[in-house]
Amino acid sequence: MDKIETFITFAREDTDHLKELQTQLKVLERQGNVTIWDAGQIYAGVDWKEEVNKHLQSASIILLLVSANLIASDEAYHFAKQAVARNAPPNVYVVPILLHESGWGYSIFSHLNPLPDNRKPISSWQNRHAAYDNIRNGLKKIITQQDALSSNKQTPSPIPTTITPQPPIPSPSPATQKHFDVFLCHNSKDKLEVKKIAQQLKDHGVVPWLDEWELLPGRPWQRTLERQIGAIKSAAVFIGASGFGPWHNMEMEAFLREFTKRHCPVIPVMLSTAPDEPQLPIFLSGMGWVDFRKNEPDPLQQLIKGITEEEE
Repeated sequence: MDKIETFITFAREDTDHLKELQTQLKVLERQGNVTIWDAGQIYAGVDWKEEVNKHLQSASIILLLVSANLIASDEAYHFAKQAVARNAPPNVYVVPILLHESGWGYSIFSHLNPLPDNRKPISSWQNRHAAYDNIRNGLKKIITQQDALSSNKQTPSPIPTTITPQPPIPSPSPATQKHFDVFLCHNSKDKLEVKKIAQQLKDHGVVPWLDEWELLPGRPWQRTLERQIGAIKSAAVFIGASGFGPWHNMEMEAFLREFTKRHCPVIPVMLSTAPDEPQLPIFLSGMGWVDFRKNEPDPLQQLIKGITEEEE
C-alpha cells in the first residue's frame, strides 16, 4: 500500500513553529501509513517551485500553518490558494493548522474546519503538548479514513464464473443514516463544558451533534452545518463566560431562520460559567432557558425534556 503523503506549506518566518510541529508529527510516521513532506527537504540545486508544486499536486493531506505571516506572504498564500483548489474529501484534505491569532476567518480557507479542533491557536494554549495531541488525533482520523479508502480501491473484485443480472443498489434510507436529536451550538472556548454535557446526553439516550465528534478536519464546515440544520429537530444554544464567537453567531442565525419555518425548538442553555445577567440575542431572550448555574430543577433533565418532548 502506498504511503499517504502529507504536505506542509508555511511562511518562512514560521520555520521555528514548523520544526516544533514536525517533531510532533513524526509520531504519525512511526504509527501508520503516512509520510510528511515540506519545502525544507528540497536539496540544493533543485528547482524549488517545481518541487513544491509536484508535492502539492500529489499529497493527499495538505497542512496550512496559519499565521499572519502566511496570509501576508504572496508566495505562501499562492500555495495556499492552490491547496484549497485541490480540497476534495475523501481523496484530498486541506487542513488549516492555527499557529497564532491571524484574522484567518477572512481568508480563502476560512470555510475549512481547522486544527486544533476548538479553533484555538497553538500559541494561546497553556499546554502546548495538549494542542499537538489534539492536532495529531485530528489528523489520525483523516489518515484512518484514507487508509480504508485505499484498501477498498486495492481489493480486487472476484471474477464471476457466470454473469447474473443484479438488481440496482437502493439508496440508503433515512432509517440507515445516523440520527441526531439535537445540534449543540456553542462558542469553541466553552468546548470542555459543552462536551461534558454532550456525553451526559448520550448516556441518557439522546444523540447530540457536536462538531468535534462529527466533523473531520479539512471539511467545509458550512456545508455540513447546512445538512444538519435540515435534518435535526432541535438545537441547544450554549451561553458561557466567553460570550458568542463568530461561528456561534452564524449557527444561531441559520437555526433561527430554519427552525422558525419548521416550528422546532431552539433551547438557550446557560453554562455554569455564564454571567448573572447574560446578554442574549433578541430571538433568545423571550425563550425559557435551561440553567446549569443551578442544581434545582435538574438542568440536564430540563434539557432532555426540551429536546425530546414534542410541542402540543
